[in-house]
Amino acid sequence: MSPFRKPPSLDDFKRLPRYKLLPKIKLMVEKEDPPQALLLLNQIISTSESADELLKALSILMHHLRYSPSEIPREKLKELNVFVLTHIPASGDAGDHPDRLYLAQIYRSLEGIGQIAEHKLFTKRVQAALREKWPRIFEWLSFLLDIISQPGSVCDFGGIQRLGPAVMDALTLPGRIVDVICTFPNGIPWVVGWWIRIGESDIFNVELIDKWQDVVFRLVEHSPTSFTDAINAIDLKFASLVMQALFTCSQSAAHFTKFHLPLEYLIILAYYSPKFRVAFLSLDSIHWVSVLFQRVVSSVPQMHRSQNLLTMYRCLDAVFQYLIETFRVRGHTAVIEALKTRLFWSMIHSIPWLFGHGIRDPRLETLRQHYSGLLDVIGCHAIYHSVLKVLAVSVRKMEGQEYERYIEQVPSGSDAHRRWYGLKRDVEEFMQLREDWKQDPIQSQTCPGCIESDESDHCLRYRCSQCLQMYYCSKRCQKKDWKNHRAFCKKLYDVRASGAIPPLDALDQSFKDFLIDRVIRRSFDKATKLEESYRVANPSYPSNQLLVHALQLESVPIRHNVITFKEAQAFVTPEQWDNRLVTVTGPKDQWYLVTYRERGQKMLKLTCSRPKITGDSSRREPAQNDTRPGLEANSRLPVVVEGGSCA
Repeated sequence: MSPFRKPPSLDDFKRLPRYKLLPKIKLMVEKEDPPQALLLLNQIISTSESADELLKALSILMHHLRYSPSEIPREKLKELNVFVLTHIPASGDAGDHPDRLYLAQIYRSLEGIGQIAEHKLFTKRVQAALREKWPRIFEWLSFLLDIISQPGSVCDFGGIQRLGPAVMDALTLPGRIVDVICTFPNGIPWVVGWWIRIGESDIFNVELIDKWQDVVFRLVEHSPTSFTDAINAIDLKFASLVMQALFTCSQSAAHFTKFHLPLEYLIILAYYSPKFRVAFLSLDSIHWVSVLFQRVVSSVPQMHRSQNLLTMYRCLDAVFQYLIETFRVRGHTAVIEALKTRLFWSMIHSIPWLFGHGIRDPRLETLRQHYSGLLDVIGCHAIYHSVLKVLAVSVRKMEGQEYERYIEQVPSGSDAHRRWYGLKRDVEEFMQLREDWKQDPIQSQTCPGCIESDESDHCLRYRCSQCLQMYYCSKRCQKKDWKNHRAFCKKLYDVRASGAIPPLDALDQSFKDFLIDRVIRRSFDKATKLEESYRVANPSYPSNQLLVHALQLESVPIRHNVITFKEAQAFVTPEQWDNRLVTVTGPKDQWYLVTYRERGQKMLKLTCSRPKITGDSSRREPAQNDTRPGLEANSRLPVVVEGGSCA
């Protein structure tokens, strides 16, 4: 018999001494009124002030999980009705519904375990206990979720569907048992499978997807390799569903508080799966993400009024991360596509509320960093002729839209202020150098259709739209050369269609090499002053040892730093150091390390205005008066050596 004449309440238990609470609950769980007792136990867990109490409560909760679902007879499994899990009887009468009450006990037990995992008094002892119990917890969680996913099941999806992500969210919090979950057989694939399944069911289900995505982000951070394997096993049909959701958002059919859901599916799948990345690109993901960026920026006043700033931050953070990663992986072609979709318009209009006066939200800091990173990765591709032309057009449009009134709303000297004006200055400088490049006789090219020299800016103004490699002076010449060009064109088109990054065309390659050379030469005067300042600030650095001028073309504006020879060598392996060394004509004993990005990879070129050093000795810092045999005399700038990936 129960010591209470009616089902006890939390108030009844509060009248008992604290040390008697859990024994009473344990007795009720084992013999008398399990569902009601577990419900009360969960209420007690939330008010617990002792880690020992949490351990005792966990032991009680595991009572009904002590048997594996596989030990339940198959016939009995077919009769289980999950509906009762969200409609637990108030009484302890188990005579009419033994199966229902048993499942209710499982449900409440898992619910209580989730409460323990997220409790503020979580300790190493509680963590160790959960590590030990995890296999059985996983068995029952997957069992319950499998029941509701069976075709024709009669159940309330809400209760079970909320239980799964809620428990997993608690168990993967920092300091819990995410490491055990990641190494558990089928742990990551099971989580990924349900994350995808919920998205297939309703990709705008904020309540469920937000929880699953939090779990997914933690698993990715802890075990990226295993997560990648699980992602690659997903059917590519899901890519179309994600893109359809982005299209829906861009057309205003979805509320802006839900925009982040398909975007976060997009960035995770694209980042960890090359096949999904290519699938998204083939479905115009860059275009629709850029359009969605415009929609979010246009919704800023509405979001401010509705207190949905956190949702807006998540949405824009996903936009920035996707574009940054896509630009880094796909290179100049992706940058051009985004710039043609009014990307700069969105970035300019978002400046006031991202960087403006009076906005002091710590959550903005990460968003600002990603914004700056996006501007950097766009600017670093300005060394390519095809990007520079589109970039120059975008800058001119910015000027026509009075972009200064947006930038001037942020403090002078701020990061946004410096980067935007730095980008504008770099583009203007590169456009001036472009005029020199066009006059350089070395850049002369011939039209395959007419075999005429490229003596003007307008000679080779037509590019094949399929291969994006061959240039012609007219459409007539392109048609004339088609017989010779067809095989080459089809081969390159197939390469692009397969998702491979297209190579630089002849003009992009030529302009890049020319620009790097001119950037180095223009820095000669500044280099001397910077080197003198470095030696004054670092008097202990030996005066007979060389310094290296690092020119970072992948930053906005271009950075020029002075570093030691050893610091420069740390950029590359010994083999790359030997292979990337060329000489330029300039002040004696000035060395330059130029870093830039090409086709998604960080590249470098090492140049010096002294003889090239050969052999193993190139890994040592050269002496001032090195006259060893095998050293070439100072020469004019040789053919630019293609950069290799930075170590």
